Amino acid sequence: MGMVVSMVSFSQEKLDEYLRDPDLFEHELESLENASSLSLDKSWEGIHFLLTGAKLGSGTPPLSLVIYSEQFFDEEQDLGMGPASYLTPAQVRTVSEILLAWDEQELRARFDPVRMNQAEVYPFGWDQEPEEQFAYLRDNFIDLKKFYADAASRGAAIASYIG
Repeated sequence: MGMVVSMVSFSQEKLDEYLRDPDLFEHELESLENASSLSLDKSWEGIHFLLTGAKLGSGTPPLSLVIYSEQFFDEEQDLGMGPASYLTPAQVRTVSEILLAWDEQELRARFDPVRMNQAEVYPFGWDQEPEEQFAYLRDNFIDLKKFYADAASRGAAIASYIG
């Protein structure tokens, strides 16, 4: 199956509730997924690398926060591969504005399969059929950009988790 990243969006009011009661996020996760969610499948670390030139957990904000911000409701939470991280509505707007300026040309300029393999960017093997690999990252990036734009337009927060 492998590790996949999923994202959900929700209101500032819900964010406040989840910060007060992290278990509530876990309890409501299924209904959040049904309302407004995105799965990046296994493209998450590849997209993070294109945005930052680094593996997940490295890079410069705000682009290093796009996939997994490391701002947690509860660091002890476990949703498969650790806790959910979140971005506030203001952070979502900032990230969305940056992502909207990115196009396929920008992504292609940063796609370096050899460097990605050397850096052990999940799920590895980026130099095998690189055109297909790039198309996979591009398509997931377009979905990510739309998801952020939609959340920003609603003044929503975003949470992401690896499962």
